[in-house]
Amino acid sequence: MTKQVDPSRRIFVTAGIVVAGLASLGGLVAMIIFALEKIQSGRGLETYRTAWMVEDTPIGFLIFLVVTFLAIGIALIFRLKEWLEVRKLLEDSPGPRHG
Repeated sequence: MTKQVDPSRRIFVTAGIVVAGLASLGGLVAMIIFALEKIQSGRGLETYRTAWMVEDTPIGFLIFLVVTFLAIGIALIFRLKEWLEVRKLLEDSPGPRHG
């Protein structure tokens, strides 16, 4: 049995998710701008430590982003292809048989 959620509470949860998403996107854009400024100033190969003490370079960060977005794009293409195939199979099937 599913518990009904108060509509006013749902609005607050949705607003929180939207605010958190926009903040994350803003942080990502700031990191990209920071990396591009480092590269333009000629310091793109300087290593720095992340909060988890992992060494990286601004160029390495940008390469990681490109590869990540490429992988997500390829996964979305495969998912769309699968969805279209399932949809076609459901349209071609005769439906449930009773008897």
